[in-house]
Amino acid sequence: MKKGFCFLTSLFGLVFLFAACSHDLRVKNVHQYSARMPYLETPITIGLNTSASGVSEEFFNYFLDECYGIGNVKAIYPYAYSTTKPVDYMVEVNPAVDYGGSGANFIVSFPGFLIFTPAWHGYNYKADIYTDVTVTDYNTREVVFRERIHNKYKCAQAEFDRTWTTGTDWLLTLGVCSLIGGCYFTSYDDDITQEFNNTLSRPYGNYM
Repeated sequence: MKKGFCFLTSLFGLVFLFAACSHDLRVKNVHQYSARMPYLETPITIGLNTSASGVSEEFFNYFLDECYGIGNVKAIYPYAYSTTKPVDYMVEVNPAVDYGGSGANFIVSFPGFLIFTPAWHGYNYKADIYTDVTVTDYNTREVVFRERIHNKYKCAQAEFDRTWTTGTDWLLTLGVCSLIGGCYFTSYDDDITQEFNNTLSRPYGNYM
């Protein structure tokens, strides 16, 4: 009976260690970039364009989706000046995304493994989105607004491909895996990119 109890306890511990070694993605500062959707008394029409591609184009599309929902604003995309009917303003929006890890992930890994920090806190990552916005008056051809907007989002997330060292350390290596792996875990985890983007889509588009 005693041996059976010990076996079940050990088995439960193993399941806990490995099953708990994941942490859902959570954007820490999403509310730092928030804005109310404007409503214009006078209807306007804007012609939108971008030179963004790949992941950056995804963020432009998030912005575009929000534009379609603004009251009294008609958005035309893509807009060709020479072949499309006149608009009030021509708007060029070009996001660029830079993902990164964090040096703090080393501490999360070691000595953080002692209190299972990767599982309950996750590893730290960031996404810097630099958005160049240029607004040109259609009639005068004058630039009425030009700015680079910097959104710096921070998130915490962990997957088994990085947190397995926590369980291994407690069972076998006494911290060696977390110590060595901690150096690598300071880098960005490409596996989280799509989930990160999906989480940012609505807040980013609304803010822009």
